[in-house]
Amino acid sequence: MMNWRQYTLEKLKLTALTVVALVAVIGLPGCPKPVDLPEVSVYPPPYLPIDPARKTIIPTSQYMKIAVLNFVDQTGKAGDLVESLADVLSTELHQTRRFEIYDRGHLRHYDFTQVLDRCNCAGKGPGCDGKGSEGEGACSSSGESAGTDRFDARTSIAAESFDTLRSKTDALLLCAITTAADGKAVFDYRLVNSQSFTVLVAGVGSVNYRGTTDLLKVIRGGMVDVAQKIKKALPTPNTKSYGKVIVQDGVVLTVSLGQKDGIIPGLNIFVIGARGQGGRTSTVDEAYLAQAYVVSVYDNTSQVVVFHSENDYRVGDNVRFK
Repeated sequence: MMNWRQYTLEKLKLTALTVVALVAVIGLPGCPKPVDLPEVSVYPPPYLPIDPARKTIIPTSQYMKIAVLNFVDQTGKAGDLVESLADVLSTELHQTRRFEIYDRGHLRHYDFTQVLDRCNCAGKGPGCDGKGSEGEGACSSSGESAGTDRFDARTSIAAESFDTLRSKTDALLLCAITTAADGKAVFDYRLVNSQSFTVLVAGVGSVNYRGTTDLLKVIRGGMVDVAQKIKKALPTPNTKSYGKVIVQDGVVLTVSLGQKDGIIPGLNIFVIGARGQGGRTSTVDEAYLAQAYVVSVYDNTSQVVVFHSENDYRVGDNVRFK
């Protein structure tokens, strides 16, 4: 028979086992419950291949790039104002910090009349060889062939072809002096898209000048006003000026930016890969995939036509206007 001492020891063992079991299940007060740790693999994670780099483009500029052409003198009295007015207006547009300006030193006397001729050629107008080329075979606004004597030395194109100018700019500023008398010149101005020739902004400006025909000096106040009017007529890029490509039909894209975002026909936009989509060769946060111009605008969307790309854009890419 079990004596009282053995009986007491067995009871104590049973009580201790019960206490240990309860602690394992509910834990001690104030102590965290035991957590099952996951098994740690001794093998490396599976290799995930990096997507190949997307085909990017080199943009002509980060913001709208404008070439200010020589003013056309429709009065025959403006003299050197055709160049000095363009120089002053270029400076004032640059001072707005909204535009990039194509250096007039590379223009070498482009003028409004020549651009109209090339615009007609771009549309394959009457008498055009369809190429918009210079010299023999280039069309005039009247549809007649323009020979080497079509323009004098002041208006000759000497530095670059018109197609090259179009490829390096987003817009051309065309101005024509309609009145020049008593120290005041009045001119019409039109800002047109370099690719589609759509008019972005149009208006009338005036500027005062002094001096004789041989030496005219422009008073800058009027040009400051014109530069500010052009700036205010266009939307300003900011953090809210981003949208998405929502439909693609070849080179025609529908984007999620519309009239409510300030979009107007003729505006140029970027198609941009999201952060990291530039692939291993990208060194910037945004990968520029294409440039396009706006052809139609609705309340919340717009349609654009791609004119510069490596054909590597798709639905879901970001867009922003220039």
